[in-house]
Amino acid sequence: MIRCGLEGGKGVPQRVAENPLAFVTVTAPSFGPVHSTRGGRTCHPRGNTTCPHGRSLSCTKTHLKDDPAVGSPICPDCYDYLGHVVWQYHAPELWRRAIQDVSRQLAARLGVPVSKVSKVVSRQYGRTAEMQARGAVHFHALFRLDGPLDEGIGAACGVGVDVMVEAIEAAFSRAQVQAPPTFECDQSRVLRWGEQIDIRIVREGSRTDDPDAPITGEQVAAYLAKYSTKDTSLAVPDGAHVHRIKQTCAEVHEAAILRAESRRAGEEVPVPVDSEGRDHYVLIGKWAKELGYRGHYSSKSRCYSVTYRTLRRRRARFQQVTKSRCYSVTYRTLRRRRARFQQVMQEETERAQRAGKPVDLAAVEEALLSQEDESETSVVIGVWEFVGVGWTNQGEVEIATAAAARAREYAQLRAGKQ
Repeated sequence: MIRCGLEGGKGVPQRVAENPLAFVTVTAPSFGPVHSTRGGRTCHPRGNTTCPHGRSLSCTKTHLKDDPAVGSPICPDCYDYLGHVVWQYHAPELWRRAIQDVSRQLAARLGVPVSKVSKVVSRQYGRTAEMQARGAVHFHALFRLDGPLDEGIGAACGVGVDVMVEAIEAAFSRAQVQAPPTFECDQSRVLRWGEQIDIRIVREGSRTDDPDAPITGEQVAAYLAKYSTKDTSLAVPDGAHVHRIKQTCAEVHEAAILRAESRRAGEEVPVPVDSEGRDHYVLIGKWAKELGYRGHYSSKSRCYSVTYRTLRRRRARFQQVTKSRCYSVTYRTLRRRRARFQQVMQEETERAQRAGKPVDLAAVEEALLSQEDESETSVVIGVWEFVGVGWTNQGEVEIATAAAARAREYAQLRAGKQ
């Protein structure tokens, strides 16, 4: 799916490979100093500095990637676990607002109203989420700048990649979410992205096959695909730090449940509710296993590339055409059906590429059905229906009862010998 948004295929026109592309990485803010590899350098050389709890904030070790200490806080008491969980819980909403603001920033730089920016350019993206060693999620995304949205996927774009980079940087720098308090004695928080917003230009608007280029679309696609299938437990070492995050999720969840019960009893609760009348954190316990993150690990905009629904329909149709309808079907029939399916798909793909539009699956299905050979159809005359459960007559009932009695006697006899 990610590669189709880079170079086309599976119904996506190949002209998407000619549009500007940028690779964006955004991270969570800092919730306290943690042990890290730092590229083979010393972890935290801070001399004799100590925290309010009397612990040294200095770590002169050089940690390896498989070191269990990597990602754990230098001082667990100073680490903002509550802020970590709240930010993680609202990360999907923070991403959504940043994406919406990218379109506004593009409209401002192109001098068009926000409502009409899609008639000039359209921003498309595919992104994956990855857990850092400290248990905080960060996002990798491919942003592609297409032409007018009504011209289909991958429409030619006359806007440079620099405009898109400026819009993305401005949108993610100013995006914020107002998070309600978690406890009655807590205060609301303004959540933002971390300071590290890395934007790299993959291509400026034309296909490039230079092997010496610093970054290519194929490399980025492989990178995103790796993290979209990566197990969270492999990225975050299971230790006291992870258990503390899960415990914080459980504490926030229990407090939300108690507040919900108080509201049902008619008591006044200072913590506000959401638009549906529920406590904001009543579902956080469900996501404790994901360290509070409740979003998708892989997502995309609608017109970035092929959709999962389209892929499922194509697979289902292929299986429907090629499957055997009876046990006596021949391999020759299967080969003819596969060849017919490939021929129809090739013709429809070429027609879609010439028109600059996605493959019309309805037309493919109609063509396959119109060419269906009625001589290959098998008529099923056997029908299974439910009759009932139990024994058909009294004799079978007596036999089963006697067998069960003998089994019980045998089991009792064995138990007595033991």
